[in-house]
Amino acid sequence: MNFGDDLNRWMWERFLPKDFWDERDGCLFLGIGTVLGSGLPVADRYIVFSSGVGYGPLPPTFGSPAWHVVCVRGPLTAKVLGLPAEKAVCDGAVLLSTLPELQPIPEAERKGVLFMPHFEALESGDWREACRRAGVEFLDPHLPSEETCQRIRGAKLVLADAMHAAIVADALRVPWVPLITSNRINTFKWLDWSLSLGIRYRPLQLPSLSLLEAIRNAGLVLHGGRHGLPERTEAAALKHFQAAARIQERPWWKSYRRNVRRLAYFAPARVLGNKAFAPVVRAGTERRLDLAAEALREAARLPGYLSEENILRGKAAGLQERLEQVRKLARRS
Repeated sequence: MNFGDDLNRWMWERFLPKDFWDERDGCLFLGIGTVLGSGLPVADRYIVFSSGVGYGPLPPTFGSPAWHVVCVRGPLTAKVLGLPAEKAVCDGAVLLSTLPELQPIPEAERKGVLFMPHFEALESGDWREACRRAGVEFLDPHLPSEETCQRIRGAKLVLADAMHAAIVADALRVPWVPLITSNRINTFKWLDWSLSLGIRYRPLQLPSLSLLEAIRNAGLVLHGGRHGLPERTEAAALKHFQAAARIQERPWWKSYRRNVRRLAYFAPARVLGNKAFAPVVRAGTERRLDLAAEALREAARLPGYLSEENILRGKAAGLQERLEQVRKLARRS
């Protein structure tokens, strides 16, 4: 499980009464994450609190009386779902800023620069080694999220390829810099959140760590895995999402995606795994690791982003107010 998803494991128990989590037949609570899609399990009732869309078609039953949307992650999700603007509040992880054990640490007491890659970036690149060469601390997205929050809280700067590394850093008042390790990084998601806080999303592109990673990255467009956009605007993100959702609703899409993804992922590995290519592959990987390390050092010298204090506090307060709606819905179940 990645960092953002793992926050759901413990965070909501801090904000909702214990009896909310008693088993209630057929009710599904949807909190942090890009979870509003066609792959959701069937339920009698859905309670949506700060969730987002970003990867595909909407749940087929969305809009029925079974759905209770208290709030969503940002304005892009609200537009896709046809919700009024006031339903777009912010990502639920902003509520971490209200927990006593996660109050900001004075800047003079914080130290170090952290880099958290997207969890999928670990599949084909040694980002731990790139961080070692850069003199930057590697933050594994698979670590328990309680530990990760504390490590972010104590840092001077967070370099974020994983979106929730940036969200949590911002909530805990630690400057952050958005980075991109591949075209997997979802522009729609990042804009959805950043627009909710009035932040401009202008990420830095990191180089692929190997020729294999570069080839796989280029092939993402063939099977619907490319979610990063060169034009990082609201209009471009909405257009891309809607086009991708239409394609994914075609009857042939699942079979096509499965077969092409398998080919694009495994075929380059077989070719480059040939012993004849070994010296070239090793030399190329060393060069790419050095380039990535230099890019990380450059990012670490930047001042970092931070939302305005009054906006962040307003979003946290808005989420706390809407938690009462969740409690009322739970009592009706």
